[in-house]
Amino acid sequence: MLSCVQLFFSLALCTLTAAAIAETERHSRPNVILLLGDGMDQQQLTIARNYLVGSDGMLVMDQLQSLSSVRVQTVAPTRPGRSVYVADSANTATTLATGIVTSKGRIAMDYRGTGELPTIVELARRAGYRTGIVTTSSVTDATAAAFATHSVHRKCEGPMDLPAAVDWYGAKIDCTAQAIERGGPGSIAHQLSSAGLEVLLGGGRRYFEQAAYGGEKRPLETALEHGYFVATDSDSLAEAPLQRPLLGLFAAVDMPVMWQGQSQRKAEAVTHSTASLAATSFPCVANPEAAAGPSLKTMTDKALAVLGRDPQQGFFLLVESASIDKQSHARNPCGHIGEVGQLEQALGSALDFAKQQPNTLILVTADHGHAAQIIPDRRSFSFGDKAFHSPGAVARVQTPEGSVMMINYATSVADDELHTGTNVPLLAEGPGADTIPAYLTQADIYRLMVRFLNLQ
Repeated sequence: MLSCVQLFFSLALCTLTAAAIAETERHSRPNVILLLGDGMDQQQLTIARNYLVGSDGMLVMDQLQSLSSVRVQTVAPTRPGRSVYVADSANTATTLATGIVTSKGRIAMDYRGTGELPTIVELARRAGYRTGIVTTSSVTDATAAAFATHSVHRKCEGPMDLPAAVDWYGAKIDCTAQAIERGGPGSIAHQLSSAGLEVLLGGGRRYFEQAAYGGEKRPLETALEHGYFVATDSDSLAEAPLQRPLLGLFAAVDMPVMWQGQSQRKAEAVTHSTASLAATSFPCVANPEAAAGPSLKTMTDKALAVLGRDPQQGFFLLVESASIDKQSHARNPCGHIGEVGQLEQALGSALDFAKQQPNTLILVTADHGHAAQIIPDRRSFSFGDKAFHSPGAVARVQTPEGSVMMINYATSVADDELHTGTNVPLLAEGPGADTIPAYLTQADIYRLMVRFLNLQ
């Protein structure tokens, strides 16, 4: 029997589906654009908002039709009923892509890593939709991979990862069973090269160029055999024809972030006295390495041109700003602020597209929360003969509106900050967006997209 919450959500989905069908009849087949900020919880959005538009400003995301809170779920790899309260990008992307809650590290696989889970990309392709993935990480990284491939673990990215165990936070991951010569599906790169995506853009060139174990073809060779036009820089991306499937590999692994701290400053351990704090703040500046490749907006514009050229066919597109997460791990506030800015620009492109094809549902969400919070702009407080300061590392960022924003990272004493177990936002625009419940799960987002595209 359905609970009240499940029943409410089911009724809301029916309303959403009715709206979608009405739009489809008036215009054309529906489209879904899912924009995902990796690690982008409300703390990250608040930090980015303060810097990008000021404390009185509004992000583009803030102006969408609806805002919901999304519960992030994970289970243990040995007991499906045992909850794990902090997720990774693989298991959460899998839930968004398949509607099934799984364990950490799994790529469209069940919690044990023994059964493949059909993804929304696969369902959409079978129904005749075009499909695409755009990311600022390697295209073989967890989020992108979970929508179009199946892997026992996220680290089985390239052919050279399959012959031996791969290290993942001190654990040895055995990818050997995925080798093609052993009857497996191959590395994530191999699977992507023949997954039938019309668009696949991001980094990850090293994985596609690796020689395959056992004499199999390199993934790049397989992609070329499947008719892909391969772009490696902004010029070749601009020249890519709209009628051919498009593979863009713009970096060896992850694409450079747009911003960095002046003089490459990041958060630092608290060692300064209160009197010296005024000299330690810094602004964000452009990262010169980012100029070599296309921005997330440029890649999104190209993807929409390829996927949207025939309104009668419809499409599903994933757009990921991946390094909000990666820069938070590295305690680099300017890095993750700039990558929220990249997602904002890509959202602008999606909204412009939807003006031309109004049967487009735009969803903006995150896979999990991350370290980083705003604290008062003083790291040391004296009470009598005692001094108190913020634990962890802090950065004093000079904002464009002339203030200083103190950002704290305190989830780990190691080199890497950790994910957090908070809810994440879902922002939506398009047919039926105003009927989405205020509280839902990541599996509900999958069901919402599937129902909108009439896949089930």
